[in-house]
Amino acid sequence: MSQALNIPDTHKVIERLKRDANLSESAAKAIIDTIEEARLRDEPATKVDLAQLEIRLMRMMITQFVATVGTLAALYAMFA
Repeated sequence: MSQALNIPDTHKVIERLKRDANLSESAAKAIIDTIEEARLRDEPATKVDLAQLEIRLMRMMITQFVATVGTLAALYAMFA
C-alpha cells in the first residue's frame, strides 16, 4: 500500500497556491483534484497523470494569458 498525501483542508491549500504560487483558482483546483484523485485510487501519480495535469495547466495558463492580453488591449483602446 502506497503512502498517499492527505490534504485535510483543500480550501486552505488552494488559497495558498493562489497567493504563493500566483496560480489562478482553476489551476490550483486542478492540482488539488489530481492529488485527491491519486489519493482515492491509493496509487502514486503516474507519468501519464502528470502529463495530463501539465496539459490542463498549460491550457489554463494560455486562457489566462489571452484574457489578460484582451483586457490590456481594451484598456489601451479606451485610453488611446
